[in-house]
Amino acid sequence: MITLLDNKQWEKKELIQKMYDDSFYYGYLGKTTLSSSSIKDLYSKPKDYLKNLGKDISHIPAIRIGGLTHTMILEPEKVKSDYHFVDVSTRRTVKFQDAEFENSRKKVMLKSEYEQCAALKHVLDDDMYASHYLNGGEAEVPNIGYINGIPFRCKADYKKSDLLADLKTTNNIDEWEYDARHKWHYDIQAYIYTTIFNIRRMVFVIIDKKTYGVDTFEFSQKDMLNASLKLQVAIYNYKMLNELN
Repeated sequence: MITLLDNKQWEKKELIQKMYDDSFYYGYLGKTTLSSSSIKDLYSKPKDYLKNLGKDISHIPAIRIGGLTHTMILEPEKVKSDYHFVDVSTRRTVKFQDAEFENSRKKVMLKSEYEQCAALKHVLDDDMYASHYLNGGEAEVPNIGYINGIPFRCKADYKKSDLLADLKTTNNIDEWEYDARHKWHYDIQAYIYTTIFNIRRMVFVIIDKKTYGVDTFEFSQKDMLNASLKLQVAIYNYKMLNELN
């Protein structure tokens, strides 16, 4: 059994099955569990945690591009069923707005955005070393468990028997490693995911949206130890916020 932050108990297997539904994963569980995303706020900007709780960020261009890139690379069979593309210059055109109305159950994007993501998929497919981390396993695998007595949810981009892989896009691949540690705190994400899945390794596969460079990165054991300390700080901040509210 898993007890969530609203004190409701669930069978773990039932929860994991429901986590394949994004509306449940980001909706209900977004408010009743912690995640690597919420922990980043709790660690670096605790006051932003409540402000960002349940906030819809799907409209942000980088999020749209990242989501489509993930789908094209990890679950290409879903592109046709989940997306509709419009051949116009901007999202502000009447034609685009009409397409959104007529395709309310799909994510409507520009044809130019599709072409950008297709180019990213192409360069990754051509990189045999990086792409092998995203083959031979299962995509978009959810899981849930406790860390320090707190329920955490996560969804692995790609799960193999001996490692997890996470796909990232960036505008500057040369600065990615520094930003991963100090800006985006992906070390905390790696610590949470490897703990919840009980898998030792997590590899980040990175594609530069500007240069089309491809690279891979794995945090060291020292990084992971530091991430566990950062996580403790974030959990402490979470408990303090709860006491104040």
